[in-house]
Amino acid sequence: MAKATLSVNDYSGEVSTAQVRVASPADGAAYDAWLTAKAGLLDAILAVTIGTERKRALSVVETDADGTKPVNEFAQRETKWLVKYVQDDGRAGSFEIPCADLALLDSGGEKMDVSAGDGLALVTAIEGNVIGLDGQLVTVTDIFHVGRNI
Repeated sequence: MAKATLSVNDYSGEVSTAQVRVASPADGAAYDAWLTAKAGLLDAILAVTIGTERKRALSVVETDADGTKPVNEFAQRETKWLVKYVQDDGRAGSFEIPCADLALLDSGGEKMDVSAGDGLALVTAIEGNVIGLDGQLVTVTDIFHVGRNI
């Protein structure tokens, strides 16, 4: 299954998202028709809101996991890794990873140890796959633990 996502800003600048599952696209010429149809769906959703469009996305591949709960009681969505990066054009960006494994903290600090192991693997994966708004690969500048009250 694929997803169509529309994020809108409200009056105070907070973001809210509408997301629906959609059929996966066909190959070849039918792919263009799929894109046109899904853009129409997102336009229709936007037409029934008074928020302003912030972002739209079409996700082509999605895999469901088994959905079991973690056995570690410290796996809390409020405990996160904040990943900060910079684009080639100098603009900064960030994203969060929930349920931070705090065993990866550097000694005596709040930053992730990215010198080896899972921390280094994460940085390598981000820098090889994540693109910024400028369309270029990003460079990780910092990963640190944050707590969010959600």
